[in-house]
Amino acid sequence: MIERIQVEEGFLDGLDLTFLPGLNVLIGPRGSGKTSIIELIRFCLDVRGLTEESDSAARQHALSVLGSGQVTVTVRIDGEAIQVARSAQDESPRKAADFRLPLIFSQNQIESLGLHALGKLRIIDGFRGRRAETLARERALLSDVSSLTVEIASIRRELDSIDAQIGV
Repeated sequence: MIERIQVEEGFLDGLDLTFLPGLNVLIGPRGSGKTSIIELIRFCLDVRGLTEESDSAARQHALSVLGSGQVTVTVRIDGEAIQVARSAQDESPRKAADFRLPLIFSQNQIESLGLHALGKLRIIDGFRGRRAETLARERALLSDVSSLTVEIASIRRELDSIDAQIGV
């Protein structure tokens, strides 16, 4: 979950927004910075666009807003706060730990999504990849449960044997 964004210098110098768990909505008139906030988050986390064109446009937007400044995004993963920072000079984000990148869409991307087959495929592949991770995790958990069940049965037999020996 994206928890916070902070901007030092650039067009949004001093911006410090905290997000709540669940759905957060940015509302404001044209030119108030909604898209700039989204693009700075995407840039900081290195979330790629669905097409090369949208990725390039998003990056250029973020860089023009950021200028010589820095953006810091705090994400919360499994209860742990992880800070990610990036300036225009950074080739990639500086982060304390690795985590799965979120899906982030600007309004323009949502509107144009249906127009680009490649963009649709990337979204589907993203969910498919997450589904594969979930299935692998489920298989591992099922294997753990199976092993524990066998171990419990063995311990139960051992206890029954001990009970028989002591005459309980």
